[in-house]
Amino acid sequence: MSFAFKNKQFKGYSYAQLLQTVEWNSKRFYILCRDSFRCTKCSCRQTEAVKMNGKYFSLGDLKLTTNNGNISLSPEIVFSECAIVLHVHHKIYMLSKLPWEYDEKDYETLCSVCHHKLHEEQDTTVYLDEEKISLENLTECHRCNGEGYFDEFRHVNGGVCFRCGGTKYEEIANHYLIK
Repeated sequence: MSFAFKNKQFKGYSYAQLLQTVEWNSKRFYILCRDSFRCTKCSCRQTEAVKMNGKYFSLGDLKLTTNNGNISLSPEIVFSECAIVLHVHHKIYMLSKLPWEYDEKDYETLCSVCHHKLHEEQDTTVYLDEEKISLENLTECHRCNGEGYFDEFRHVNGGVCFRCGGTKYEEIANHYLIK
């Protein structure tokens, strides 16, 4: 789904396209640094894509080792059965904000396993704006009945509803879309 937010620079971008921008990648890197490149739930690190002895590995904390009087720092190698990727998770979503415009407290670093588990076990709250109006309280578009598009009109503007712009809700269409 793409939203035409009042920020005209990103008009028509899908969410997936927004996550490819320099703005998001900068915010993502900042949050990963803040969380020390570790999952905030299980403390694991991202694994390398290369397998070693049939398992994926990641470089853990630096360890001080001594060998014949020589002191060296070397990273601990941690093995995993599956590849682990670090994600920056939005604790909430606000339809009036771009992915990188949230407060720092609204992001957390999660490994792919914990992120998947979190979305299976609970829904992420979606709000209209900073007033934290939940989508549960919004009115579905009267034209498309909250579908956001018409399959039978996919040859015209991809079938996106002209009334709500594909957002599915009257309030979003009235307040947050460019008319």
